[in-house]
Amino acid sequence: MTEDTLYYFFSASAQVLAALGGLVVIVVQDRISRNENFLLGTGKAFARRMEREEDGYPRDNRALGRIKDSVDRGDLVGILDAMKGVSRIAEDRFKPNFEKVIALCQERYKLIKDLLCLLRKTVKANIIAIVVLLLGLALCECICQDECIAIAVVVSMGLIVLYALCLIVKLTLKGMVESG
Repeated sequence: MTEDTLYYFFSASAQVLAALGGLVVIVVQDRISRNENFLLGTGKAFARRMEREEDGYPRDNRALGRIKDSVDRGDLVGILDAMKGVSRIAEDRFKPNFEKVIALCQERYKLIKDLLCLLRKTVKANIIAIVVLLLGLALCECICQDECIAIAVVVSMGLIVLYALCLIVKLTLKGMVESG
């Protein structure tokens, strides 16, 4: 392996990982925003129905105030808690409808949390892989002096890059499939 080969391997790999990482963050953040907007919109619709006293929506000023306040602050957990409170005081014949809406909102909220967790892991793995590749880039001359060391370094760095790429693919697929 020549020094030029290693130089281009480390350089190109770091650039590709950085670009992929940036694209994934954009795609996943879009999915997270869509789910947050869905939950905020559901909270607003819930509050409007309570204000109009539509069938099954009890007029509870305290719960209505909590929902409106949570929507204004963007507090997704507050919206869910207030909706659960309204569901408990609703007439029995309407409770299944409330439970369906709440279950859907909880599912969306869990997806947001899962995406954020996976996004953090992916960004960390990506940063570590890029730093390792840049170290390899800086040490190209030293690595090239021994063929065995060069192969071991390239293989180990390749595995780190592969791990980061797997996380990127997993995150992208999870964000695209589950939030459609």
